[in-house]
Amino acid sequence: MDRNQAIGLSLIAVMFIIYTQFFFDEPKVDETTENNPGQTEQVITESNEQKASEEVSVIESEESDSVKQAIANSKYGAFAPSANGNEDFFTLENNLLEVKISSKGAIIKSVRLKDRETYLGEPLFLIDENSSKQSLITEIDGKTIDLTDLFFSSSSPKTVSVSEGSESEIKFESTGTSGKSIIVTYKLAHNQFTVDYDLDFKGVNTNGKSLVISWDNHTKRLEKQLEGVRVGSRPETTINYFRSDNEEFKSLDAASTDPQYDTLATPVKWFSMSQKYFSAALIADKGFTNTQFKTITPPESDTTTVKELYAKASIPLSDLNGENSSLKYYFGPNNYYVMEAVEGAPDFKENVRFGWKILAFINKGLVLPIFHFLERFTGNYGLIIFMLVLIIKLMLSPLTYKSYKSMAKMKVLNNLLKPETDQLKEKYGDDQAKVQQETMKLYQKMGVSPFAAMSGCIPMLLQMPILFALFNFFPYSVELRGESFLWANDLSTYDSIATLPFNIPFYGNHVSLFTLLMTLSTILMTYTNSQMNSAQMQGPMKTIQYFTPVIIMFVLNSFPAGLTYYYFLSNTITFGQQTLIKKFMINEEKIEQQIEENRKLKGGKKSKFQSKLEEAMKAQEAKAKKTKKK
Repeated sequence: MDRNQAIGLSLIAVMFIIYTQFFFDEPKVDETTENNPGQTEQVITESNEQKASEEVSVIESEESDSVKQAIANSKYGAFAPSANGNEDFFTLENNLLEVKISSKGAIIKSVRLKDRETYLGEPLFLIDENSSKQSLITEIDGKTIDLTDLFFSSSSPKTVSVSEGSESEIKFESTGTSGKSIIVTYKLAHNQFTVDYDLDFKGVNTNGKSLVISWDNHTKRLEKQLEGVRVGSRPETTINYFRSDNEEFKSLDAASTDPQYDTLATPVKWFSMSQKYFSAALIADKGFTNTQFKTITPPESDTTTVKELYAKASIPLSDLNGENSSLKYYFGPNNYYVMEAVEGAPDFKENVRFGWKILAFINKGLVLPIFHFLERFTGNYGLIIFMLVLIIKLMLSPLTYKSYKSMAKMKVLNNLLKPETDQLKEKYGDDQAKVQQETMKLYQKMGVSPFAAMSGCIPMLLQMPILFALFNFFPYSVELRGESFLWANDLSTYDSIATLPFNIPFYGNHVSLFTLLMTLSTILMTYTNSQMNSAQMQGPMKTIQYFTPVIIMFVLNSFPAGLTYYYFLSNTITFGQQTLIKKFMINEEKIEQQIEENRKLKGGKKSKFQSKLEEAMKAQEAKAKKTKKK
């Protein structure tokens, strides 16, 4: 309390004493107390005390209001009248979003995605008043004001619904003295995930002033799996942004559990608080300056907050004044085509992770277009994945045929040459170089390239980039989220047919049936192919090839059911392709006849590569002999 307030209170107290002593009227005596002096005295005393209490309350209330008003005038200047009020809530909604806006600060309090649910089947709020806090700080008439402290009024209905093919808005106004006001307008169009934000100052000098936006978002848990790279939401939650100076998409390290920071003096066009399947973003027409980003990973014991995300950015007030929207929010899924359509946000679609550049190129150019095309015909994503496998297998069928043909040729050749190769091993013993050289001569006599077996592997290797691309496609495909198929309740997470009472290291405490089927089909494929190349697959390698599918089973047990279902279908269809090729397209008897004819013709002309390879083998043999002599 300062000196003026102390003097004021003293004067009020003196006036109160003078009033009670000289101007206070005694109450009239009731007939019931007229003949009872004691009762009369008691009534008079109680009445005097009540009056005195009421007068003190009035004085304290007046003093409190005056102090509050003085503080408001000092803090908010011309907008002191808007510092007090009652908080109301307004709803702006379309067919996709329900946006709740508070009259205090005219800020968004919560956003619900209408067509989505959490993993618990509850309404999906991307942000709410408990998880998301914003402040909008600027300077007005020399005073630093947080606009979220001011109360705004609105003549709009409490709920504004956007009709099909149209756009609706809610307008808020905070009125100050001297004709000054702040007008905030939210606009939402039908079938859109973006909310336009207009901020207009009337009668306020905005030259050289900026608005500092701070956003603290403790991202809510929306998914079943919290931990684990590619499968959990925590290692996939971060802040992404786009630098305007070099037109580069950047992001803070999502997988790290250490706090991540980034401070930029260069312009930033937009930033997003991105989870695995959903993002909340802010986009500026002319960009932000002096941006600061920070992410903090909570301890594993916190299973409600995925990650704490902080963003701070400045924007000139001159960029905000005007009829055209200068800021817009995005609240929606990490859907590639939806994000690509967001105007004024270059590379916004990069919020969808598709892996390294080569894998992202395959996913964007091949897998995603096919997937999106199939969505036009059915909403059953199990069938879509099945058709996706068929299409990709059909595209790769020439490679599959070539691979199987080479394997069949090598099988026949090895059967024919087995007696001779066994003799070579007995004759040259441990001299592997000589054995290889003589074996190549046998291949040459048969008219078969010694690299025929390798040529059978090349087509399979060419398919590997697609398999790795799909390894990055399915875990981040929001289209699969919440979609069920057969026993899998959600294709975006693992399917569990049994929960174990204990945890197996690297495997988990659940049993994924699609992963088991994928593993069994892989083992079957391995066995079938090994029968084709039994002569070339010897020793430990023959055993190791069966361990690989088991290792993959441990790795993929917690991966999305959509991925393991795809791999299972891929193995099954490949097995069917090989069966059809073997039965109807490959005649091993004809292959054997052709090889025998080549043997009679003493082989064909050597290629340059074969000649050079034979020379290299001879040089290796000569070097080995010199070593033995020493």
